[in-house]
Amino acid sequence: MTFPNARTLLYRYLLDESAEEENCEVEERLLADAGYRERLQETEHELIAAYVSWDLTIDKGEKFEKNFLRSEERLEKLRLAELLYEYARAEVNKLPTASDDLCRYLLGELPLDEELRVMERLFVDDDYKKQLEIAEHELIAAYTLESLTEARRGRFERYFFDSEEKIEKLRFAETVYEYYQYVEWAETADGADARWFDRLRRWLAEPVSISMYSKKNIPIKKNATCFRSSSE
Repeated sequence: MTFPNARTLLYRYLLDESAEEENCEVEERLLADAGYRERLQETEHELIAAYVSWDLTIDKGEKFEKNFLRSEERLEKLRLAELLYEYARAEVNKLPTASDDLCRYLLGELPLDEELRVMERLFVDDDYKKQLEIAEHELIAAYTLESLTEARRGRFERYFFDSEEKIEKLRFAETVYEYYQYVEWAETADGADARWFDRLRRWLAEPVSISMYSKKNIPIKKNATCFRSSSE
């Protein structure tokens, strides 16, 4: 796993630490560059992982909570990342502990009559929907850590590979877990890569000086449209 220096702007953008000119530069490029949009998404995932693994200072953690966690989608990703962190830190492989009926429902293991009962309850019971999310997250975590049986892994893949939304959740889980593995490695490794990663972690722990980014070093087109003001 690598953390290119070029991504530091994206980290600051997501934490609302970048200057207005930089915001415009990022948002203009996001409109035109699909690869840059993917990099932003990867940076979002890494930032969530850094927050969960305590790689942010209190100050940056507060900025993360205030400026980044603005949507239910990101909050759900945070919940999944927290579960993955728990699984990654466990000394033994963990299997799903949520309602067995919900896990079996997600894996297509229930008889039709039981499946219909689950669907009916999900339609009227908000707490049951939350339990479904937990069950889904536990299955994703178990799959990512290769803790599922071979039979369940096959059923999981048939269910989760049938939509881009579900595949995106798996991509997120893989990115977050890779970050956790890299953190664990960097804490014990001795080498240039580990030192580089430690520099990134120190950057996340230090205040950022926006003044060092002068206009002359930031190419901005005159017709750039800025979607987020610096006052947000």
